[in-house]
Amino acid sequence: HAKSPRQPGYFYTSDSDQSKVGSVLKSVARDWSSLGSSERSACYSSILSALDRHVPPLPSALVLVPGSGLGRLALEVCGRGYAVQGNDFSLPMLLASDYVLNACGEEAHVIHPWLSSTVNVEKRDDKVRGVKVPDVDPGSIIFGGGRSDPPDFSMAAGEFLDCYDKPEEAGRWSAVASCFFLDTAFDIVSYLTCMYSMLRPGGVLINLGPMLWHWSGRSLRPGERRENLTRPGEDDRYGRSVDFTYEDVREIMVSVGFEMVEERLGVECEYTGDGRSMMHTRYRCAFFVARKPEA
Repeated sequence: HAKSPRQPGYFYTSDSDQSKVGSVLKSVARDWSSLGSSERSACYSSILSALDRHVPPLPSALVLVPGSGLGRLALEVCGRGYAVQGNDFSLPMLLASDYVLNACGEEAHVIHPWLSSTVNVEKRDDKVRGVKVPDVDPGSIIFGGGRSDPPDFSMAAGEFLDCYDKPEEAGRWSAVASCFFLDTAFDIVSYLTCMYSMLRPGGVLINLGPMLWHWSGRSLRPGERRENLTRPGEDDRYGRSVDFTYEDVREIMVSVGFEMVEERLGVECEYTGDGRSMMHTRYRCAFFVARKPEA
C-alpha cells in the first residue's frame, strides 16, 4: 500500500497491485471454475494427451510445469500419475494457488472476477456475478482412482532461469509442459537452452501458446538510444527484449538441438476471457512437441 497524498493517514492500493489482484481473480476463474472448463480444455487437453503419448507415467518420470499460475495444469499432470513440479515467479499467483491447492474443498468460495470491468459490459449484473471456486476438490485429483500413495507434487517459487539453470538440474526431467509461457521470456534463447539441458535424453518439451512477448517494448526512433525506451524506474528489459516470430523460435529450438516431433499451428484459445463480455480475444496458438535426442 502507498500513503494517500490527499488524505493524510489514509492508504490506497496502487494501480499495479489492483491490476495484479484482478489478474489473479480471473486466473482463479479460468483454472478453478466450471466457467473456465472450455478454456482449460482448449489449452490443457493437447498438452496432457501429448504427455500420455510421449512420457510413460513411470515412477521415475518427472515433469516440470513452468509458469504454472494457479496450478491446475500441474495438478492435472499429477492426477495422471506423474511426479510434477510447478514453477511461477508471481507472488500473488503463488499465494492464490497455495490457498486453493491446500486449503479449499469443492466450491468453498464465491469470487467476483469481473467486478473491475468498466468497458464492453452488456448488463450491470454481468460485473457483479459470482463464480463458485474451486469446481473440484484438488485432493480428489491427487488421490483419484483410490491412490493411497500419489506421485510427488510440489511448487517452486522463483524466476525460471534462477530455479533451473543449474548444474544439478541437468538431465533430471522427463518433460517440460508449458502453456502460455515461452513468450514470457526476456531471452528465449536462454530459456530453450536451459530446457534442453534439464531434459533427460529422449525427454520432451510440450508447449502451447502464442508469441505475445511479455517484455515487448516500442522500437527505437531516429536519434534515440536504447536507454530511452524505458521510463524511470521501469525494468530495462522492456528496452532490450527481442520479439521473435514463431518461425524464429522454431529455428532456435532446432539449433539448440531439439527434434520437432509434433507441430500444429492456429490452435484457437482464449485466456481469462469473460463469456459475457462484448469483446473477445482469441489467440491462434502454436502447439508442438520437441524432443531431446537419445544419447
